[in-house]
Amino acid sequence: MKIFTPNQLIEKKFPSKKDIKQCYEESQKVIQKMVNEQILLGATSYGSVARGDHAVNSDIDWVFVFNNHEDIFENQDFKKIIQIHKDFQVDFHPPITTLDSLKLAFNNLCIIQCLRAQDQRFVYGKDPLEVYEENCFEFEYLNAVECHMQNFYKDHLEPILYKSSYQNSFDDYVACLEKSINAANQMQIFMILTMFNNYDDEQFKISINRYTQIFREIIPYHTLAIGIQTHSFCKDYRSYIESFVSKPINMLSISEYKDFLSYYEPLISQAFNFCIHNIQIYKNKFSKKLNF
Repeated sequence: MKIFTPNQLIEKKFPSKKDIKQCYEESQKVIQKMVNEQILLGATSYGSVARGDHAVNSDIDWVFVFNNHEDIFENQDFKKIIQIHKDFQVDFHPPITTLDSLKLAFNNLCIIQCLRAQDQRFVYGKDPLEVYEENCFEFEYLNAVECHMQNFYKDHLEPILYKSSYQNSFDDYVACLEKSINAANQMQIFMILTMFNNYDDEQFKISINRYTQIFREIIPYHTLAIGIQTHSFCKDYRSYIESFVSKPINMLSISEYKDFLSYYEPLISQAFNFCIHNIQIYKNKFSKKLNF
């Protein structure tokens, strides 16, 4: 989830919902060209933009399966896709892999359940979901979760600590809050994925919201409550920013925006501790192979 800094709002460095849709559609044209030229084996989208219920702070989630690694770095069409996103000021989140790497390692397998649960998504060429399912064993999904959980400190919590000097800059505060909220949401996803064999695809669609029910016998209530608070913040922020950018932006509104975000300062430490506690629960209850 993207949280805008005051400067980004003042300078209008944010996309409209129409911009995001146009960015999505223009990228599709380039993807089709890359598949037709056999640069890409296939690609797909997922997330809010693919569903058509995105907000102005939504990014676009892509999955690319290239035919070989050499084509990734040098390909001009791929650079064009990146530039399209920059031009529209839309964040770009692509798991990028090749068929060979999929056969050798559990690369980005956590994304499979998101693809399975998504009714609407753009697919061109070989569906990456089919590629994953044809080349990866079921048990590797949980290995992928373990790998992510092992790296959670470095990938998610260390950046929060680095940004914790936000008192010197409101932009740093925003970055810290954003990273904290995203870390907590990612932790919920990883914890639920450890249980996915017990839940069919239909249930998985709502399982993020049901985190407290799934783990109510395992995780203390006060920890579960933090998960609810971070999830609520995401909804509150989405609603707030949609309303905010629909009106004239001036110094008074920016001051009110700062007050809105400052109110949620406690969520930074709470989300951090939420992740720490869940890692400990995961280590004790689920982890079998990795040492933390």
